[in-house]
Amino acid sequence: MPTSSCGPCRAASRSRRRALPFRTAATPRSSTGASSCPTAESAQSWSVWTPPVCPSPRPTAPDPAHHRVFLEEPMHSSRLKITAATRAGSPRVASEDRVRTAPGLIVVVDGVTTVADGAEALGGTYADALGEEVIALAGDPDTDLRTALAEAIGRTAKALNLALPTVPGSSAQATVTVARVRGTSFEAAAIGDSPVAAISHDSSVRVLTDDRLAALVGNRPARLEQWERLRSGVGRIGDQRHRELMQEIMRGLSDAVNVPGGYWIAGADPQAGLNAVVASWPLEELSDILIATDGTSVAVDKYGLLTWPQIADLCRTEGPDAVLDLVDEADASDPFGHRWPRAKPGDDKTLVHVLVAP
Repeated sequence: MPTSSCGPCRAASRSRRRALPFRTAATPRSSTGASSCPTAESAQSWSVWTPPVCPSPRPTAPDPAHHRVFLEEPMHSSRLKITAATRAGSPRVASEDRVRTAPGLIVVVDGVTTVADGAEALGGTYADALGEEVIALAGDPDTDLRTALAEAIGRTAKALNLALPTVPGSSAQATVTVARVRGTSFEAAAIGDSPVAAISHDSSVRVLTDDRLAALVGNRPARLEQWERLRSGVGRIGDQRHRELMQEIMRGLSDAVNVPGGYWIAGADPQAGLNAVVASWPLEELSDILIATDGTSVAVDKYGLLTWPQIADLCRTEGPDAVLDLVDEADASDPFGHRWPRAKPGDDKTLVHVLVAP
């Protein structure tokens, strides 16, 4: 596996990202999607970050000098190293994202934001409790990940005195993704929209994602009106009609939450755990593994700023916090949601990068 990345390329990469003018049209990219070393390029306007192809190859471990991370530790063996970053989507509201780790195990929880008027904000409290329970249960390799999630949800609901039914928009809920090393495999399970991207040595990508809620909501009249108001410039994120439509969407999901044919979310019902989506990959085939909450994965699936391999490259050279910087810049460039229609100006962001050494 490559072993280093040039300092000038790292510096130019950071300079280019700081100057990203998201207001401009995207510069056409080459057929490979990559540029030559940026130190040799003429000045251009970029709205999609393209990582440089350095004359020296990628490092086998992150360079601490270019990282602002809250977590950096070995996972399971010297072959695996994890770095992660997380931040709130707004300086006025505490983040409801949580990351928990144990040897060979990662848990990412994204507390669901309360949208109902007068409802208590419980997303962060629920995420804290659920993360601890999943860590306690999923560390046993003989326990199926779905079973661990179901038991963790039941314990959390009991500890917080949560009652059925789960009410979208007001009940304590969270998406949760758990991933672990099990023998020679890396396996994952997800409830909700925090995907896992497994990147092979040839840069091919396999993504585990739970898109059941998105598929259910996407064509509902309230969502179509909400997005059209933003695209047309008639409305803006957070205005009165935007909030009314969000509450209407949540009310319309009350008969679809945690039922077959609907969508599943961690809340008060342990059955959600048994309906997690799952995947497993041979560890020897992988070079990098990424786990992101939806506030970060929009860089790939909504904003089109980066691909998963590009995110892995940026994690290797500058750390996961640099990826969050890019998404923050994109959010700030479109505060009203006219370019990228969405529920709120900026979401909590978490990114976990697992480096697999040869």
